[in-house]
Amino acid sequence: VRTAPPHYEGYDVEHTGLINVIAEIKCNMPINNSNKFEPVQINEIKRDLEFLINGKKKSKIKDIENYYKFLVIKKHGKNLRFAVQELIGELPIEISKFLLVYREGMIMSKDYIYIYILEK
Repeated sequence: VRTAPPHYEGYDVEHTGLINVIAEIKCNMPINNSNKFEPVQINEIKRDLEFLINGKKKSKIKDIENYYKFLVIKKHGKNLRFAVQELIGELPIEISKFLLVYREGMIMSKDYIYIYILEK
């Protein structure tokens, strides 16, 4: 994750065991180091979030509700946190109601998708 360049398409990480975790890893950078993602990036992130909410038809995971879910965005640029907040505001309520920005020590639930910003 740490070595992926900006705008890399991203990938999934899955861990099953005592704690089940699935994460969509994104390496997006806001447009021209601004506070916004490009429309194509927003659509890709939206699609990934829908997969985390509903599961993927071709996925071997059939019980997505039994997983802790993360959208991990590798930090590229100084304005990523602002871009994430903008992104949340632009998403439909059917998606944004499931999103929480991860904070160290927070109590977690399998009902939400946690946005985790991976610092370099």
